[in-house]
Amino acid sequence: MISRIFNWGGPLIAIIIIGACVYYFIAKAPGNVPDITMPTKLIEAQRTGDVETVVTELEAIRNDPTRNEDEKAIATFAADGAEFQITGKLEDRIKSIRDIKAVVTNTEVTDRTRALALNVVAASFADTGRSPIVFDEIFKDAPFNQYKVEGDPEESIRKLYEWSYEIVPTYISAIRISRWYAEQFVFYPDLPANIANQNAARAIEFLNNADSLVVAQSRLDPSMLQSARYIENRHWRAINIGRLSRQVGQPYTNQYKKEYEDYLAFVSASPNAYAKGSLLYGRYMYAARLFKDNDNVSVKKQLDILAADLNALENPDTVAFVQFLRNTKSQPAGVNWTFIKDVSEISPTFRAAVDRLVLSAPTNSAPMWNDNY
Repeated sequence: MISRIFNWGGPLIAIIIIGACVYYFIAKAPGNVPDITMPTKLIEAQRTGDVETVVTELEAIRNDPTRNEDEKAIATFAADGAEFQITGKLEDRIKSIRDIKAVVTNTEVTDRTRALALNVVAASFADTGRSPIVFDEIFKDAPFNQYKVEGDPEESIRKLYEWSYEIVPTYISAIRISRWYAEQFVFYPDLPANIANQNAARAIEFLNNADSLVVAQSRLDPSMLQSARYIENRHWRAINIGRLSRQVGQPYTNQYKKEYEDYLAFVSASPNAYAKGSLLYGRYMYAARLFKDNDNVSVKKQLDILAADLNALENPDTVAFVQFLRNTKSQPAGVNWTFIKDVSEISPTFRAAVDRLVLSAPTNSAPMWNDNY
């Protein structure tokens, strides 16, 4: 884990490695980029799931007068969710979101850091199983509230990613923007053809933009390909291609199964602690896409594996996918709970695992806004 400054005969580029992922700042003049010493111990602890060390290191960095604003900001969003993983209390997750929102509005940090922090804020909605409490926290005050779309949390989150992309384009904001456009056909199949086609074109545009940004960053440091953010990118890339296969057809129809299989193999082998949660969502989404093809044998395979993984969870109350299942239950007519009911006979073990986790939900578990994922 290192920090380096390069000047390649043009704009200054600061390269920093976060959780085995390279981020870089591009400035118009050398004086615009601070020399950053990365919180390497915190980042490595977060990557391996040592959340106690993450919390300890974050406090130390915040109280260190020698650390600049960017260093403290990066440590803040790199530690996102660690306290919650220890306590399981939603208020600790809320506090983390507030701290990262403060990074976004901090004019003393670089634009790149602000954009990365904004990506984390936007992702926190999905990362908490789409909690309406988290949604309200994100959009309760300026400047975030100007991006809120009343009654539509998904478009609200997309607007945050667009804001981030405008500050500095990153592959995470690009893939999440693509996600919104790709899912419109799935959840709103009766849209007029011209609007549906525009959505598909935008989904493909930002999917390609994300691919280009991944290539650019991976050339700077191949270790980026083991980062949590790259895992997130692979997750949404597989989902987006699966959704485009239903609306656009080729070449995505021939691609989506391999994309999912490669993604699942990748996260299964990843040492990054983030991969475990991503794998749960990934198998679920792959099964849902296979179900549309009436491939019940493959659906059962994925859901049976998912059931075993769910039954093996040691602390399910802190797992985002479990929160997603619990929130989904509150929308019994929604697409996700309908899917769970539809596959009950295909994979009884999956349905049993879901019922066990839903029934064990804390009494203060809150419903989500709607049932889209």
